[in-house]
Amino acid sequence: MAAEVPKILTLKLRDRSWIGVIEWPIIERRPQAILVETDGGRIWLRLRDFCNPVWPVEGQERLISLLEDVTRTGGDAQAPVQGPLKAAASNPKKGNRKYLVEVRPRPRIIHSNPFVADTSWCQVTLPDSLVTGKKGNLLSPLWVIKKQLGNDVEFVGATWPGMEAVKNEVRQAAHRATTARNAAEALAQRNQNALNEATAQHEAAENAKRARIEALNEKGIVEALAYCHKKFSLSDLVAAGVLINDWPKWPTRTEDGLQSAEQIVRFVSENPAFERWKAKRLAREATKVVVKRQAKAPAPDRVLEGVTVQWVSWDSRRRNFKPTEHKASNCHVMIFGSKHVITTPDGQVVTKMKGPKLIIR
Repeated sequence: MAAEVPKILTLKLRDRSWIGVIEWPIIERRPQAILVETDGGRIWLRLRDFCNPVWPVEGQERLISLLEDVTRTGGDAQAPVQGPLKAAASNPKKGNRKYLVEVRPRPRIIHSNPFVADTSWCQVTLPDSLVTGKKGNLLSPLWVIKKQLGNDVEFVGATWPGMEAVKNEVRQAAHRATTARNAAEALAQRNQNALNEATAQHEAAENAKRARIEALNEKGIVEALAYCHKKFSLSDLVAAGVLINDWPKWPTRTEDGLQSAEQIVRFVSENPAFERWKAKRLAREATKVVVKRQAKAPAPDRVLEGVTVQWVSWDSRRRNFKPTEHKASNCHVMIFGSKHVITTPDGQVVTKMKGPKLIIR
């Protein structure tokens, strides 16, 4: 099944990920060109010039220049003329006059370099009905001029009347793409600013809460809660005038329990027994630290004095890993299960495991 031939030429002006679209209906199709309907009128476009429908916004002027090159050579284009000079002698009918038009031979490629010839003025006979504009800015259609001069020359200053409308289409598409990008970036920036502000507010609230909890800790909230847990019940605290927000639960070191914790700190600070309880607690903790530091090493199972010991050591730095035999007399040996700690008379300490290579006499 043959592929469906598109009926619309779509050009896209892209600004990063945002696109402005131009759509021109295709009126007629030929092997190498298509006739499209634009806001300025119908123009023929070469397919090889528009094989890539996507153009960057920065390249919109290049696209406009390409469209100008295509349209300025069509029959609907207009070339500037100067005159009239005098009545045409070959056709004395009233209304035909001679005008001058500036032309240039088409560029030629000479040794891979384009050669552009100088311009010259040619004389053409034109009917007054096909010459428009004011004196000094007269225009005439190319189709009538080409009948006399042919297609081998270029007409300097030739323009297509609908080119301004086509330029506006291209620039509006580029403007739509740029506007969409700016709007998306502005929205993303607003969202980021809102997120940063919310994050800053949350961090400020957390820092304030943390600072308040730390301040309460410095005032003795930990000791106060521990003392009340040990010495009082919640009913006792309520009877003493302490407000318990989390009743029937003990207040915690959170934002909800801070008010109750503050009142508990004030309540126990007025109790002389609280200071004595803190002093005893600190003494117990200090005693635990001292006992932990003074923990003794495990006692050996057996101790041998003045014995002769033979053992073997291996030097991994040697290539053949040959063992080295040692023998020492009058040694001190402590035995911890299978481990033997040997102290020689010269103060050397060797640790060896029980085995056939370890001999004690």
